Amino acid sequence: MSSTTEAPAASLPEPVEDLLPDTLGLFNQIDFKALVNLTLEEIAMLLVATLIFSLLWRWLGHLRPWLLKLIDNARERGVIRSLTLKNIELIPGTGIAQALRILAQGLGITLYLISLLGFLVALSSIFPPTRGVALTALQYIGAFIMGALQAGVAFIPNLISMAFIAFVSWGILRIVGIIARAVDARQISFPGFHRDWAMPTYGIFRFLVIVISVVMIGPYLPGYESPAFKGAAVFLGVLVSLGSSSAVANVIAGIMLIYMRPFKVGDRVNIGQVVGDVMEMSILVTRIKTPKNENITIPNAIILNNHLTNYSSSARKEGLIIYSTVTIGYDVPWPQVHELLTNAAKATQGIEADPEPFVLQKSLDDFYVSYEINACTHEAERMPKIYSDLHQNIQDQFDKAGVEIMSPHYGTLRDGNASTVPSLLSKQGYKASPFHVAVNSGS
Repeated sequence: MSSTTEAPAASLPEPVEDLLPDTLGLFNQIDFKALVNLTLEEIAMLLVATLIFSLLWRWLGHLRPWLLKLIDNARERGVIRSLTLKNIELIPGTGIAQALRILAQGLGITLYLISLLGFLVALSSIFPPTRGVALTALQYIGAFIMGALQAGVAFIPNLISMAFIAFVSWGILRIVGIIARAVDARQISFPGFHRDWAMPTYGIFRFLVIVISVVMIGPYLPGYESPAFKGAAVFLGVLVSLGSSSAVANVIAGIMLIYMRPFKVGDRVNIGQVVGDVMEMSILVTRIKTPKNENITIPNAIILNNHLTNYSSSARKEGLIIYSTVTIGYDVPWPQVHELLTNAAKATQGIEADPEPFVLQKSLDDFYVSYEINACTHEAERMPKIYSDLHQNIQDQFDKAGVEIMSPHYGTLRDGNASTVPSLLSKQGYKASPFHVAVNSGS
């Protein structure tokens, strides 16, 4: 034989529990027909209450704009100033003015609600059939206010602790932020600490301080030990753990890229198959703008797992070597090819005269020699245009010298046929020799 015990029902706080049955009984006993038979005194009191409420409501409608205008004027006249400590701005004046505006808005809404509630209670107290309801409503309101005041007084120690933690965290972030911005602006420096580390380091530090502050403030929040709060925390933890694996990988890669310093904003880079200028570096992704004005977003984890070429880092200092290969037949003397290639490089805009362009003979192939022209430039962002001009100048130089570029693949029957040199073909009166065939007749 089993017995079950029922859990006690949740009880309403005093004095709400005692007032609830009385309130239901009062509503049942109201003689609504008597509300129609109003005396002159009751009508006069009703009109007076309505008039007072209308005037009060209208006055409140002018109070809030007046307070907001007063705050704005005080800010413009310099009455509301920034909170500073030894010439360091801790709280800007605009922030103080905005906080006062929010308080003024909240005060206006509170006064509206209080006036409306007072008018309804006054109406209920005018008529004898509803005076009990008005009394009960006042008791409810009083019980609610007393309960709120008691809860507020009991919460004051926790509120002070939360405010202290928030103030200390804000002060730390404020001081570190001022130092980070000073380092970024080259106003101060630390040995071994690069300028472009300042703001990313501050961002990471700010995130850690905020997380630690939230963890420390959590136990002081109302309902922290409740099952609902714990369930929500577990649910959020599961969501973060299941859906943030790639995000965490990108964050870690972003932090590594920040301190490895393989590139910075404005550099011309080659990441995998993408060539362009770095437009933005964040903790999660890097944005590249290609020479074709294509904006490409690359996750930091992909950048860390691919080879990366930075053209600008060398171009700014000792210069970037650009190079191009051309193959010329063995019938052309190599000193002449060297001269033509170096002249083409010197005629290209963007290529430096010092160091002087030079040629390397990379290989001796079956039908031609591979010549590589090398030249220095400091304009990495103009690489496509420089390469294009260099190739044009190579064609022009070889054309002027009458040297044919017939490799790596070229097919022709060369016995009196037309030359491949453009300048010869364009000459007026040029005529290709006929094709000669020698026939040996037998005796």
